[in-house]
Amino acid sequence: MATARLVEQSWLKRVLEVSLDDTERPYHVTYQGRGIGYEGVLVDGVIAARQTSYFWFVPRFPFRLSDQDAVIEVRVWPWLALRSLRLSVNGETLYSEG
Repeated sequence: MATARLVEQSWLKRVLEVSLDDTERPYHVTYQGRGIGYEGVLVDGVIAARQTSYFWFVPRFPFRLSDQDAVIEVRVWPWLALRSLRLSVNGETLYSEG
């Protein structure tokens, strides 16, 4: 069974520890929304998805986690706080807040 748990939370940043069925060790998946003009998702410190965000925050980041399709979806309040964040792997929601 695949699982995800929050291990770090700060302003426009979340770090999740994700365990998949087919892997021995967990992955650290980071959503980083504080880049100047960009946002991104890192897997174990390596950029897995990155998009330019000149006018507002990008709502969806598809990426690969091991050999599986993953996506992080985010929504941000006008006062620059995370409204919601969801991590799905192969269509199954593993983590959700907001």
